[in-house]
Amino acid sequence: MKYPLVSICIPVYNRVSLIEETINSALNQTYANIEIIINDNQSTDGTWTLINTIAEKNKTKIKVFQNETNVGAVKNWQKVIEKSKGDFIHILWSDDIINPQFIEATLNQFDDETSFVIAENAEFNHDGIQHHKTYPFTEIASKDFLNDILLFNKNGFLPSPVIALFRNVNFQRKVISHIPNSDNIDFNRTGAGPDILIFLISALERKKIKFIPQLLVLNRSHEDSITVIENKKEGLKLSYDWGKFYFIKNYYRKLLFQYTLISIYRLFKYNFKHKNLIRQVFQ
Repeated sequence: MKYPLVSICIPVYNRVSLIEETINSALNQTYANIEIIINDNQSTDGTWTLINTIAEKNKTKIKVFQNETNVGAVKNWQKVIEKSKGDFIHILWSDDIINPQFIEATLNQFDDETSFVIAENAEFNHDGIQHHKTYPFTEIASKDFLNDILLFNKNGFLPSPVIALFRNVNFQRKVISHIPNSDNIDFNRTGAGPDILIFLISALERKKIKFIPQLLVLNRSHEDSITVIENKKEGLKLSYDWGKFYFIKNYYRKLLFQYTLISIYRLFKYNFKHKNLIRQVFQ
């Protein structure tokens, strides 16, 4: 298929002041064969009315849906993904922006051995672009990607699906809303942990990951961002380590010994916040 359908999936909750800019960034893609799926999680601020108004003007591109009740963040990802029909899929957070060339540039990098394609990203706020993330290569073997992100993350991979284009093959099974843990972490609420699992599970399917040395994604930093809120609580590190342990235990046991050693190190580094995780690792 020369011009495969690409699904841009936007899960949203209470983003009336930001969602229009996000949708416009999807509509303005240079690649034409796209569908934009928006699933509202029972917003209370006018978001539902706004996205319907935008969709009415773009009926050929946009489809909008709304949950009967608020199902939580990750389950809303699942809801929007299950409605996608594309051969490739992009999850676009409702407060982020993609460059007009994002879909075209990432899609052009795929070959039979590529699991997914990552673009450079930058955080931005009212002061402009901050923290532009670059990578020192244009591709990496999937096994090297897994070893890096699971152990030390020396290359600083951002575990946010918004930076990548994925194959839409069994994609729903890669979105996991509950990760068993003994710290009472509600992964469905924050998405930290489930987001990294999308990358990890996808990486198992093909031999390599590709990177585009071009800034194509802008991640908005603002006070209502779940990432910003949870980082202030210093809760994301533990959530991601539970996600990594879940993956290693269920998909990639060859790294279990090394992960155990690293978990002991983190136990002391993060003031024993990882004590319950350590107990699970040794069971």
